[in-house]
Amino acid sequence: MNMSKLFSIGFNRSVSVKKQDGVLNVTISELGSEVKSLTFPARRWVQLTNLVEQIDEAVNQLLVKQNVDLKLPIGGKFYVSVTTGFSCVDLREFYYHPTKGVSPTKRGIALRLNEWIALKDVMQKLFVKYPILASTTPC
Repeated sequence: MNMSKLFSIGFNRSVSVKKQDGVLNVTISELGSEVKSLTFPARRWVQLTNLVEQIDEAVNQLLVKQNVDLKLPIGGKFYVSVTTGFSCVDLREFYYHPTKGVSPTKRGIALRLNEWIALKDVMQKLFVKYPILASTTPC
């Protein structure tokens, strides 16, 4: 069975949920861009939801012009970051470069702060619509 649901979080940006063969995936994407998107298996999605409080704290520091350098793992090669100079919550895949260390890839999406707020609302809706998320072990 293939089920899909779409939630808007901003101009040309949305969250889609697809459940295929019992596997739930959540994708945040920008319409018309294959690069500006990120798909979360249920475990990674739950890990992100568990970090909301820390992310919100960093966003609040950003808003009051404090220095912010938050980078948290959300499973595998994926991180969420909030950094001074960028008014966004960045969800991105990283890779290891032999001379530069861990570096970001183009694969990911930087959410504007209003989109981050909308995403948190969608997180709550998904826990209601997909109760399996409540029992999913995070990454």
